[in-house]
Amino acid sequence: MDTGLAVPVTPDGTGTPLISIGAFAKEKALPASQYRATNSDYTVLLSPEDEKDNGGNGEVYLYVGRQTAENPNGLTENPDDFQLYVLQVVDPTTGEVFGYETMPENRKLIAQWNAVPDDIALNRDPSVLSNWVDVGTPGVSKGNFTSTNFRAVEDLEEDPNKPGTFYFAATGRNEDSSIPPGETNFDNLLGKLHRVTVAIDPKTGTPLNGSFETLLAGGANKGVSYDNISIDRNGNVLIQEDETSDGGDVMEAEGRNAGVWRYNIAKNEGVIGSDSLDFLFELDQKAAGAEFDTETGAWESSGLIEAGSQNGQSSYLFNVMASTIDPNDDDLPPEIRQKALEILGGNYAAGGQLILTIPAPVIDLNKINNDDDDDDDDDDEIKKFSASNKTEIIKGTNNKDIINGNGGDDLIDGKNSNDTLSGGDGKDEIYGGAGRDAIYGNKGNDFLFGQQDRDNINGGEGDDLIQGGLGQDSLKGDRGSDTFVLTAGEGTDTIVDFTVSEDFIGLANGLTFEQLSIVGDGNNTRISVNNEILANLSNVNATTITESSFVTS
Repeated sequence: MDTGLAVPVTPDGTGTPLISIGAFAKEKALPASQYRATNSDYTVLLSPEDEKDNGGNGEVYLYVGRQTAENPNGLTENPDDFQLYVLQVVDPTTGEVFGYETMPENRKLIAQWNAVPDDIALNRDPSVLSNWVDVGTPGVSKGNFTSTNFRAVEDLEEDPNKPGTFYFAATGRNEDSSIPPGETNFDNLLGKLHRVTVAIDPKTGTPLNGSFETLLAGGANKGVSYDNISIDRNGNVLIQEDETSDGGDVMEAEGRNAGVWRYNIAKNEGVIGSDSLDFLFELDQKAAGAEFDTETGAWESSGLIEAGSQNGQSSYLFNVMASTIDPNDDDLPPEIRQKALEILGGNYAAGGQLILTIPAPVIDLNKINNDDDDDDDDDDEIKKFSASNKTEIIKGTNNKDIINGNGGDDLIDGKNSNDTLSGGDGKDEIYGGAGRDAIYGNKGNDFLFGQQDRDNINGGEGDDLIQGGLGQDSLKGDRGSDTFVLTAGEGTDTIVDFTVSEDFIGLANGLTFEQLSIVGDGNNTRISVNNEILANLSNVNATTITESSFVTS
């Protein structure tokens, strides 16, 4: 039976299976932009193998087809007009051939392409090709190495800014007990990002040796279980996570769900181990209700494209899906199954959701003149700013700021000094920074952080998350179901309007309910840990505060 065939589709909609690209579990087949019918005599395709068995061992293949009058697109099964190759990574100094993903990070190695015999490439039995490329692979057989095995290659993309440069992600796999001792596959448990260059001889079509680099290994604050990737026109690799192997343990330790990370190529060039990534988006499993907050990694974003670029910022379109939520699953409670049907018609895997993200404009008040500034005394200078009704990122100054976000889902950073920060309408995120700040969420479900010094925070209307930070803060949720976050070592907060069964106390940085001391203090309730008073709840009877009043943040 044919397995993993490529099917070229012509403009008239006709699709014909093409075995010459090899019988293997193709994750995708990507044409190289420099070698197409419009600009070359050869067609070049790269295709990674997403092998699930044998510890997740997969290869990266290269197809080179000669364009002829009969096959102007260079896609053919005629042995005289095509050649299939498999990637082998070699150390240029020692000559070491890497059988698995044990390549050192950020070291330039040789990308060598080994030709696959025609009878192997054209064999429809996938085990024939698999056995041939695995000759000499540790744990498979002994002999001369033929290819480099990667742990489940999930995606491969060409850099739009550097034709001929490709990035690919390997998700990683658990240790395979079938591999002999000393030849374990701990080479990739948390995902890796690789880069390879591709070029061919323009006369013969023979691949030239290129460069290969392992750029990034998954881990804390770097993302895990790399799945789909995309390279934007601003020089970033966007990485989507798909929890597997040990990736879930890292997510649990970081207290988050799967998300999308941004790896800036220029910024991290040559960096070993201490790569800097930006965590752009996190999947909110509770968005449609707490019952959808399933185990870590059940939800994933799979597939992302750059939807546009302007002023150095990109917009992205990606999907969200959860293959483990099935309205027909008898193990799910009936009420969850019913709600699962009501939302998206139960299509969480096939169908799913498409999300368009558009970067918000950044407004730096340090770069804006203000007629209300007190020019006679820079230390007392007050910067006033009223935002538009669109979503914006507003950066304050180190002097006193008065900022009103108005409409839109704004991010406001007060920086230093004593600021007055108002979110206005929308789901806002406000940081007071250093100084005694007055923070108002106003309408919408807001995230409000006082950070340093004594702050006064009022959530306003909506279900808000409020954290005072360092200092003795006064916190008021106002209307809605609010969560007040407490952390040891940040001072004593006063929560002035806590409503039992409506509001919650969030315990952060490892705090647990069992560690707490909850006692009455006159008409108030005092919450402590190790003799440190975390918060006083005004006009709340201590006997009404139970474990149900707490959540883990």
